[in-house]
Amino acid sequence: MRSRSKALAAIAVAAVLMIPTTLSGTALGASGFSTDKTIPSKKAVQDAQARARAGRAQVAALQGQVAASSAKLVALGANLAQASELYNAALFQEQQAKQKADAANASATAAQLELVQTQTALSQFASAAYRSGGDIVRLSTMLGANGPQDLFDQASTMNLLSARQASALRRVSAARATAQVLQTQATQALTEQQTATAQVQASRDKAQTLLDEQQSQATALATQQRQLTVQVAALTSKSDRLAAQRAAGLAAAAAAAAAGQSGAGDGGDLGIPRGILLGMPANVPAGSQQGNAVGARKAIAYARAQIGKPYVWAAAGPDTFDCSGLTMMSWRAGGVGLPHWSVAQYAQGKKIPLGQLRPGDLVFFATDLTEYRSIHHVGLYIGGGQMIEAPYTGANVRISTIARGSLYGAVRP
Repeated sequence: MRSRSKALAAIAVAAVLMIPTTLSGTALGASGFSTDKTIPSKKAVQDAQARARAGRAQVAALQGQVAASSAKLVALGANLAQASELYNAALFQEQQAKQKADAANASATAAQLELVQTQTALSQFASAAYRSGGDIVRLSTMLGANGPQDLFDQASTMNLLSARQASALRRVSAARATAQVLQTQATQALTEQQTATAQVQASRDKAQTLLDEQQSQATALATQQRQLTVQVAALTSKSDRLAAQRAAGLAAAAAAAAAGQSGAGDGGDLGIPRGILLGMPANVPAGSQQGNAVGARKAIAYARAQIGKPYVWAAAGPDTFDCSGLTMMSWRAGGVGLPHWSVAQYAQGKKIPLGQLRPGDLVFFATDLTEYRSIHHVGLYIGGGQMIEAPYTGANVRISTIARGSLYGAVRP
């Protein structure tokens, strides 16, 4: 990726070196105007205009290369946003596995305690029977009975003691079996946790690689833009009209480049294991609404206060945010707990038709509009077709339109 960036910069240099450095046969001063005080002839003006047209064509070709590089840079930012959300997904799965392991271990500990208590009770029973003389005592009791009724009562007592002994033995066996089953569950839960942790590591490593490549692209792009600025300055016309046209063209190009960055597409397959998505059901969950209008206003107020803060993947404030980190913290201010993962946020919330959006709802964007588990971005709707979002690396929390081709759906937290 770094070699490709250097190649793009080299192409840009080669292209701009082809641009004429003068616009007429006369010498140009630092301002770009002729130092010759004589009035240029009609032919000289025509020649200057022809050179200016040729220069603009070269600049347009170079501008196309810059736009292509910019699009790649934005796509790389979208890739990084997806890697960030997969990192959040792995953390989400890791937390679930840890909770499951803790619960299983707690149950196994309780079962083991029950086993010890049961064994203690059985030992005490056997010790008491031994101290009372066992079968000899039973025989002497029967021989000394005062009539049939006393003998019957004493025999019933002995039967009851035998039943309790059998019950204690059954409890020992059941407690031991329960402890073994729960211990197996704890081991399985721990294996799941280790798998989730490995996926976290893979996602984080991939995201870091994407970040390094993006920084390399940004450096190459900045170099090309500086070179373009220098060469365009050399094309300044002697005519006020041509100078105004050049300024208008550059302003239009800058506006088009900015619009292209804000609406760039997604970045494609990351090569990161998708197994972490299996923790979510295949069918879209119905979800539920936990917040209210007061909470929505508080969530929006919180999000507005973060505008201008940088995007950083996997961040949830107070100084930096990623997309789901911003919506999570915003709705936490509104009294609703959300997971730090856009897919899980969509699964948890009440599904809302896009035609019924109201401020405070969450809007989601996906790479596959038929699969909610491909969601990779979320924003907080504020009304008027706009949202507050933490967009991608290199950009800050901002207000943006929700009118994008990747708009998937909305929920009410």
